[in-house]
Amino acid sequence: MIITDNGKKLHYIKKIKPYNIKKGLLPYLIIGIIMLGVFYYFNISNNNVHEFTYDEFMKATNKVISLVDLVKRCHAAESAVAQNEAKTTDKEVLSVKADYKTQLVKIADIVYLESAGEYVRLHIDGGQTITTLFRLKNMEASLPANNFLRVHRSYIINLKRISSYTKGRIFLDNGEYIPLGENYKERFFNFL
Repeated sequence: MIITDNGKKLHYIKKIKPYNIKKGLLPYLIIGIIMLGVFYYFNISNNNVHEFTYDEFMKATNKVISLVDLVKRCHAAESAVAQNEAKTTDKEVLSVKADYKTQLVKIADIVYLESAGEYVRLHIDGGQTITTLFRLKNMEASLPANNFLRVHRSYIINLKRISSYTKGRIFLDNGEYIPLGENYKERFFNFL
């Protein structure tokens, strides 16, 4: 590729080494995207050599770099979401505000959660119940998805506590049963 700057011709050649696993693919991918963007911007083909000014080249390169920055930000956002999901699945304790204090509840001790309007009742081992001002939808997001499943618009169950099920009911190991909602049957049976 030839770039002219105030009448002077400069040769721009960038040698790209083969992919090195230790250094990663991203720098080579960025260089490739920049070069493709420049070729696309100036409509350069193999049989058509096109001279352009240094300013034109920098304008095209800056456009491509801004696209690469956008891709980096999207990748960073995806990584942050993945790390956040990993943190929610690694949690062992859930902090719940109830009775004018914050209680720490072991996630493994939760048998099921029941919605009561704006409140959620956590049913825990030993028949204990904790009621907190929290929506079931928000509570569902804070629980690990591999251990808990919403089976009714008003119930989320701990999957490790299921002892048996029938057509419309799920029986838990503490002897209680939870209704299985029509809209949630497919998800429940996919889990099994």
